[in-house]
Amino acid sequence: METLNLNLVERLRCTKSALSAQELAKILNCTARYILKSAKAGNIPCYRIGGMVRFDPVIVAEWLNTR
Repeated sequence: METLNLNLVERLRCTKSALSAQELAKILNCTARYILKSAKAGNIPCYRIGGMVRFDPVIVAEWLNTR
C-alpha cells in the first residue's frame, strides 16, 4: 500500500497545472462525483475559480502523504 501511495504522490507532484475533479478522479481511481462531494465537505483541499473547482496537485500530494 505504501508503494501505491508513493506512486500517486510522486505522480501528483510531477503535475504542472491545476487538476479538475475528473482528472484527479482518474489519478485516484474514483469518480469525479466522489471528488466533488469530498471537496464540498472540506475533506480534499481545493480552490474555486468562479463556478469551477480545481485541485493543486502539490497540495493534494501533501494531503495524501499525511493520510
